[in-house]
Amino acid sequence: MDAQADSRITTAIAAHERGAARPVDREDRSTAEDVVNRLLPHPETRLAVLRVLAELIDHAHSRGDRKWAITLFDRLARLNVGAIHVGVLLADVLFLIVDPAKIDDPTRAALGPRFHRTTEFPLTGSAMELYLPADDVAEWWPKLREASLAFVDAAAARDTSYRNSHSPGLMAYLDHALGRELPRPADRRADDQPVD
Repeated sequence: MDAQADSRITTAIAAHERGAARPVDREDRSTAEDVVNRLLPHPETRLAVLRVLAELIDHAHSRGDRKWAITLFDRLARLNVGAIHVGVLLADVLFLIVDPAKIDDPTRAALGPRFHRTTEFPLTGSAMELYLPADDVAEWWPKLREASLAFVDAAAARDTSYRNSHSPGLMAYLDHALGRELPRPADRRADDQPVD
């Protein structure tokens, strides 16, 4: 990994942990397109990252339409499954949380600075936090897919608490960018009342 990629990871970690992103118009597709194009300026790597995001959405949705939501901010977009941000688009970086039991030792060693830390969640147990530079995503996703989807399964053990912050405009942009319609989360609560 070169120094530039290492610097991008360090910057992404600091920005992500600072958490100072501001809300934007979550209904507007063009707002979502502007934010995503700013975060991921290179078309080839943008498409690779969006394909991973779509696969995570498809998998979360297969566990139930109340299990996930996606939220757009001015400097990031978060895929929320259950109570956890399992994937986050940052500036030229994709943050993922994966199941460490599904990562073998050679892969763990090869991750290098992409591996940030191991953390514990009450419902899912141990998890690995990864920061993948956007231009690494196409290479690394096949090696991380099983671990990422396994963590999505664990996080989907409960409904998401982020339904009210779901961003339909980002979903419309993803449909357009990927050339297919992605599933949508429920717009009603479990008690069949509309989401506020």
